[in-house]
Amino acid sequence: VAGLEKVLASPESSPGGRRQPSPSNFRVLNKQEVILTGKLVEFTVEFDCFSFPSHIGSEAVIGDNKKDSCPATPKRALHLRRQFHVNLVGIQRSGGQEPQWFPRANAVVGPDDLGLVVRLPCMDGSTMPTLTDQDLSGLMEEEKFRNSLQMADSLRTTTHEILARAVSFDPALPGQSY
Repeated sequence: VAGLEKVLASPESSPGGRRQPSPSNFRVLNKQEVILTGKLVEFTVEFDCFSFPSHIGSEAVIGDNKKDSCPATPKRALHLRRQFHVNLVGIQRSGGQEPQWFPRANAVVGPDDLGLVVRLPCMDGSTMPTLTDQDLSGLMEEEKFRNSLQMADSLRTTTHEILARAVSFDPALPGQSY
């Protein structure tokens, strides 16, 4: 943060501390110019969205369904980030006014809620999607969705069994083996 005040209080600033519009503020800098000058690059964040499908159930949590994080009722755990590689930055609830920004793993979604994902800003000022329809197919297509969750549940069960055996394993006792 050292020196940030100096950059923000550049000669382009007005006495009130607000920057005056200048053509140089909107000039596209190449990567080397940004590195050499240390200038901050302004950009607008853009989002893509998708509707949560009905096959997720009436309510589901976007991450794990741990008892301490969802005490009211057991809900389906979507594991969006781990299972489907979807990193939500917001949720727009069906009929809601404001989006819920940066939702935690225990955030609840339902069918027709919108998942918001950030678009990748490019050096030329345009943006690119961070998720494609193909990336979302495991969540959006019911058969793929059910298969993904079954595989994840099976893997978790196997992992828990292996850990339980490892904890109870005592090499001093005869007849024990992995």
